[in-house]
Amino acid sequence: MTVREQKGIFTFAVIWMFGAVLWATVSCPPPRADELWALFALSVTTTLVPAFALLGLARKLSGI
Repeated sequence: MTVREQKGIFTFAVIWMFGAVLWATVSCPPPRADELWALFALSVTTTLVPAFALLGLARKLSGI
């Protein structure tokens, strides 16, 4: 698997997870003011952790 393909997989995962976070933000009731920091932390975590896990898996499977 080339670096370009790995970047494509990583970008797809980030866009997909960020879209899920945006959808949850739009469809759920608005958070209270004291919950905004937790919402931000959860959004970043649920977007980047699966994306980096998928990238690591792609690198491991490709042998890089």
